[in-house]
Amino acid sequence: MKGQPMRSEMNGVCVDRGRSVSRAMGGACAVWCALLMMGCAVGQEYARPIVSVPDAWHEAAVEGVGDGTADLHAWWDAFDDPVLSELIERAGGNNRDVRTAYWRIMEARAARGIAAGEDRPRMDASGSFTRSEASENGQMAVLGSSNLYNVGVDATWEIDVFGRIQRNIESSDASWEASVEDYRDVLVALYAEVALTYVEVRTLEARIASARENVQTQERAVELAEARFDAEIVPELDVAQAK
Repeated sequence: MKGQPMRSEMNGVCVDRGRSVSRAMGGACAVWCALLMMGCAVGQEYARPIVSVPDAWHEAAVEGVGDGTADLHAWWDAFDDPVLSELIERAGGNNRDVRTAYWRIMEARAARGIAAGEDRPRMDASGSFTRSEASENGQMAVLGSSNLYNVGVDATWEIDVFGRIQRNIESSDASWEASVEDYRDVLVALYAEVALTYVEVRTLEARIASARENVQTQERAVELAEARFDAEIVPELDVAQAK
């Protein structure tokens, strides 16, 4: 009789220990499942790479140059040349590369919208109507006419547990930003090419005008030498040298 309480107390201790072990195992399993789900996430967090670029040359480049308020967005206006401004405007509006780059931005933006839409509930609805009527001369004439209505609704929502949708959105954002920078690169290259070609044309025109003035000067020098030769002021050698 005296051993029975001890046995019951021991059983109580065993039960309490069993519950503690079960709780500990349950907590460990929960932590393990959480870590496993975190490990199954798609991709890694993006970190911008740190690029060490020496900037000592910037100081040498701007040494002795005062601060200004130049508008680099329309740098060609600094030349105060309406013809150049018109050419650049026409080139930006009619160039095929610029149009292609622009529509790539629109494409990337649409792709970004599609990727962001995957994180929202989606609902599809469909409906149809069918009417049938039996021939009066057939065996099924007693059935008469019948109408069939069909309506369906389908709703889905994907919970982004492993981060697939979020990674797609981040990728779409990066593609969109890259397309914008490509568009800007095309504009910079196009405007620079137009301005360079315009400057070369203006330089050639100035050289041609200078050459024509030299020709006129030489012609007047020849005429003067011939007039002086006719007046017997200079010998014929001066005429030959002028020519």
